[in-house]
Formats: sequence, C-alpha cells, structure tokens
Amino acid sequence: MNKGKRIGLIIGTAILSIILVVVFSTVAVRSTTVKKSVELGNKYIAEGNYKEAIIAFEKAINIDTKNKDVKETLDILYIYEEIDELVTAGDLTAAQTKLEEIKDMPKFDIIKEMAESIEQVIEDEIIKDGMGNSVENHLNGGLVAYSGKYVYYSNPNDESTLYKMNIESGENEKIADENAKYINIYNDYVYYIHCSGDPQIYTDVKREVKRVSINGGEIETVLGLDENIHESIQIVDDTLYYDANYSYMEGFNYSGRYDIIAMNLETLEKKTINNLNIFQWVIAKNINEEVNLYASHRYSVGIIRDITNENSSLEYEILKGELWNARIVGVNDSNIYYNVLHLDQAFSEATRGSSGIGITNHLTNQSKVFYETRDFLTGVCILGDNILFNIDYDNGQKINEIDLTTKRVSNSIYIDICNSDTVRSGPYGHYYPKLFEVKGYLAYFNENNELTIDKDIIVKEMNNKEEEAEEENIEETTLEDEELKEIIRFVKEEVKNICKEEVVFQSYNEDTNIYDFRNVRQYTTVLYHYNASNGDIIIDVQAIQLAINDNFRVVADRGNDVTSFRQMLLDDISMVTIGLPSEELRDFAKGVFGEDVLDYGISPTVSVEIDGYKYYQAAVNMGTPNYNFHHVYIREDGKVYKTTDVVATKDTLVETILD
Repeated sequence: MNKGKRIGLIIGTAILSIILVVVFSTVAVRSTTVKKSVELGNKYIAEGNYKEAIIAFEKAINIDTKNKDVKETLDILYIYEEIDELVTAGDLTAAQTKLEEIKDMPKFDIIKEMAESIEQVIEDEIIKDGMGNSVENHLNGGLVAYSGKYVYYSNPNDESTLYKMNIESGENEKIADENAKYINIYNDYVYYIHCSGDPQIYTDVKREVKRVSINGGEIETVLGLDENIHESIQIVDDTLYYDANYSYMEGFNYSGRYDIIAMNLETLEKKTINNLNIFQWVIAKNINEEVNLYASHRYSVGIIRDITNENSSLEYEILKGELWNARIVGVNDSNIYYNVLHLDQAFSEATRGSSGIGITNHLTNQSKVFYETRDFLTGVCILGDNILFNIDYDNGQKINEIDLTTKRVSNSIYIDICNSDTVRSGPYGHYYPKLFEVKGYLAYFNENNELTIDKDIIVKEMNNKEEEAEEENIEETTLEDEELKEIIRFVKEEVKNICKEEVVFQSYNEDTNIYDFRNVRQYTTVLYHYNASNGDIIIDVQAIQLAINDNFRVVADRGNDVTSFRQMLLDDISMVTIGLPSEELRDFAKGVFGEDVLDYGISPTVSVEIDGYKYYQAAVNMGTPNYNFHHVYIREDGKVYKTTDVVATKDTLVETILD
C-alpha cells in the first residue's frame, strides 16, 4: 500500500470514529432524555397532575416516535382529559360513556384510581338530586333503590331481606338479615322500614326505621316501635319523612289519624307536616327546588306545597275530589297522575272493576281522565318521561307503554316478570309484581324472583341534575343562526296572529326536525311545536294537539270524541291566552336583553310591585351553545331576577346573571 492510501485510510478511520462517537453520544443523550421525560411523566401521574404528565410524555414521544409504551400512555391520558372536561362542563352522560370506553385500553391502570373517583362523582350527581330513592320507586313500595355502582333491594328469594347488587357485574351480596322495604340511600347508609309482630293480625304488625352501612355490618335503629311508624319513609336532602299512625278504636268507633313527620338526620329535630288521614304520599322537588308533598286522601288527591319553607301553611290542597281509593302513580313538575274511579262509579255493577288514569295539573287544577281500562292499575304503573308503563296481566306477562301525548298504548313488551301467584315473599307479604327504575332503565323481578334491569327499556333520560325538567339544554345544533332566527320570527308571528299568545323558542330536536316553543307565563304552560317537515305549527294543551295554521286540524288526540275535544281545546285556548304585550313593554324587554340573546318575550299582565319597584315576568333563550331557556322577572331598572317560589315576593326574588 503506498503512502497516500495509508494516509487516506488513517484519516477515514478517524472521521468514522468521530461520527460514531457523535452518533452514539446523540443516541445516549436522546435515550436519557426519553427516560427522564417518562420518569417525570410517571411522577406527575402519581400526583394526579395529568396535564403536566401529558407535556412530559409528549416530549418523550417527539424524541422516540416508535415508543409503544409512551404512545399508549398518552392515548389514555388524552381521553381522561376529555372526560375531565366533560364533567367540568356538566355533560355527565357523555363522560360516563367515555369512561366505559377506556376501561379495556392498555395503561388504564395508571389512571384507574382517579377514573373511579370521577365515576363516583358522576354517579352521585346523576342519580336523584338529593332524593334517597326515586319518586317512581317510592310509589311502588321502595323495594329497589340505587346509588353509584350498586342497586339495593328487598330479595323475594330470601324472606325479603336486604341485598345489594353490582349493576355492572350482577354480583349479589346480603347486607342485612332482616326484611326491608321503602329503601333509601343517604350518606353511605341504607335506610329502610323493618316489620315485626304477628303478620296474621294487621294491628299487631309493628314497623321500625333501621339503617345499615352500604357495605353491611351493624344494624342501627333510627326510629323505634314507640314512634308508631305506619307504612313508609322517604329521604329528601338531609331530612327523613315518615308517617306515624295515631289511630285508635273506642268500642265501634274508629278514629283514623296519620301524621307526616319530618326528622332532620343531622340534628334529629322533628316537625309535623300534616295530621290528616293520608292514604298514600310521595315527596318530589320541582324545577325551582321546592319540596312538595303529594298525597291521596282516599277520596281525593292533593298537594302540600313547599314543605321546607318555614312560611308555608302546610295545608292539604285538594286537586281532585270525589274519587274512590285513589292511588298516585306518578308526579312531575306540572301534573299528578293517579288511578281513578269516581265515587258514583265505585258501587255500580256496570262500572265495577273498571278504572283509568286521571291527570290533574297541580299548577292550574285542570283535570282529565286520559286512559281507561277494565284493569285496576294500582301498584303496577311507573311514570317515565312521556310514557306510563303498566303491567297487563290479562294478556300474559306484558307491559303496555301508554304515550302521554296520544293517550294510547303505543307499544307492548313481553317480559318474564314474576308470576302473579307467587308475588309475595316473607311473612309480611312484600308485593313484588311491580315496576321500578334503576339509572333510568326499567327494572323488575323476573319469573325466578330475581331483580332484572332491562337496559333496552328506557323509563327516563338521566341528565345532569342542574338540567331542569322543562328547560332542556340541547346540544349545539348544526343550524345556521339566520335560518333559526327566521323560523323563530315566523312561528312567533303566526302564534301572535292566531292565538294572541307570546312565545319563546325553547329547543330543537334534530331527529324529528321539530322546533319547540313555550309561552312566556311560567305557571300556565302552553307548548307549541313547529314541524319543519310539513309546516305545521301545533298547539299542545290538555291531551290534544291541533295545527293552528291549518284551521286547527287535529294532529293527535286521546282517542275519544275528536269533535268535542277539539271544541274543548279551542275553548281552553280562548281562556288561557291573555293577549299580547304593549309596544312599550316590548321596547322595555328589548332594552334589557338587547341583541345578545336568541329570543325573548314578556308577559303583558303578570307583574308585581315590591319596595316601589315594578317587576315584569319574562322568558328568554340565551342562544348557542346550549339554547338555555329561562323564566325570569325583569325589574323596571333593567335588572334580572329569578324567583324561588311560585309567587314572586321580596323574599323569593334573587338577582341573577343568565347564561
């Protein structure tokens, strides 16, 4: 080899060595950086600081793009961040769905603890808004209640003793070895009614209120035998309500008296709500968070309003009288539904055995019988969002879905519900062929007396507890603003011209292509629907729907005499419409709401004067993203208020900022 080649080889080898040193040094540095970033990310995960963890792992993946572990970790962290944002925004249903999706993903274990924590928050928020059990379950004996991942129930296969079941896995566990009904959940305890005494002698049966940890353990007596518990309990917020039996016999004279008593579970202080001979009762909150007690007085159904308000009269207000053995089957923000048979029918051979469902609007006291049947519906109904579910034993194990809009059976479902011959369990005859609700799904005891949750049958949509019953916060639609505004202008003008009514846009259903509107007055609700598919503007009042822009053509009715019902509705319209606001009032509302809102309206007559200020009732839709609909009062100086009571007073008006 000549000298030149040797020199070239030496120089080449030296350069290659330098390159290799640089390469390996760079690789070592990059490897060290990735390692440090991963270690830092894991540290942040351990601390629960997922935002910083994402930054650290993103730095690692930018250096080592093929690192599978880092990529899988980032995938789970990104989805977790989405869930956290959904919870913050109040979209709990979507957050719950996302949580279910990530449980089978690699690396789920690194966020499992935090995910379970968020899941519990979602469950606690989504369940019953401070109710120890849902209204639907209470009305059917409280044999089923739920909280978080578990449903708690009285087990007909084990002498009606108290069990809990994991809703996801179906695993069952006994938590109290004694009979239980009217189950309520409060602060990690299960409260229930326990029966004792000779079951063959009705007057000898005694009842106590007990409680046990949701995980089982020692059973505590909350209210003992000396409290004369009559039948049921219900927990709302931090208060336990119960009925006490102070009836007695003197010779052949019977004195019936059942007190409804409220006991604060923190202070144990008691307060008597009412001492009437109430046959059946249930407590529910309305959209203003007022706590109302709905009751059957055997010959009537009625209401005791706002029972937690110290200024409430606590008087029983009859909503519908002259009934026979009336039993409540459901309540909501505007109506009470009840099994109905009038006194003049009760002992008639022609009508014996017949029954129906009555409906009374507890805001306006208007009543109708909207469904009639030869079956006595007591104890076998459950009220959904717009459906009444009823067990029909004459046709086998069948559930009828009665549509509350058309007032007809809209669907029939065959299920293996427990046999009517073997529906009682234990010496105290707990009655099981009933319908219940668990997380919005229909629940019942099957032919083997096992609790079944049928996720194919939705009783009611479970939403964010802040969502109000008739103020639906719908998802942002794909509508162009101008298109929506033009529809709103058109419908408002038509309703004004035909019905002399001021309405405000409420929501849009993309699936049905229907726009919902609502009149301004908060406590006399009239709904209007614009069907964009055929151009109908429909008024929806008292179980019948008419197209107002087509000579009041009948769109839906209850199946009886259409002509008389149509005339009755037209008469109703003439009574409930109260005219239109003056231009002065219109200008005033426009000055308050301006161009920042999508739609607004003001009542022409509803106003109150407090401390020298005049307040006008109004309604407003805030527009995108959620089209929030509010009923408000606007003061003459332009300030906006909400009321915490049916009637606006100095004590109930609260200044608010609408969103």
